[in-house]
Amino acid sequence: MSVRSYTFPNHGFDELCLSCVRDLEGINYVLDGVSFRPFRQDGLGFVPQYSWDLPRFGVGLNTVCLHPDMMSDTEIDAFISRLSKVKRKFVSLDDVIASGFHEKGLLDWIFEIFIRISFSGVKVLKTLMTKIW
Repeated sequence: MSVRSYTFPNHGFDELCLSCVRDLEGINYVLDGVSFRPFRQDGLGFVPQYSWDLPRFGVGLNTVCLHPDMMSDTEIDAFISRLSKVKRKFVSLDDVIASGFHEKGLLDWIFEIFIRISFSGVKVLKTLMTKIW
């Protein structure tokens, strides 16, 4: 078995983490980061991962990170149902590598800001709702 990609625990990483991954033989890709397309940063190829569910809008390419241990049976069934509707859009890591990685540009940064603001807004709403109810 050969390992080519890595996802950081808790999706958090800094320069030291990236340096350690770069030092591992054969790992050249990180399944994490925020963008609408694969990008190259700090000597590694990043396949974006900014969602814990199937994307609701069809922009770009990203990895979906599931935590089934934190999902109910109903949530897993709903995910499987939605998955069957979009499975033709899935690609392999080999497909992504063949398509290439871009340097992170202005549009990538704008997309990242949009995603971070969206997620922050959802967190604020959830906090408010729990305090109100």
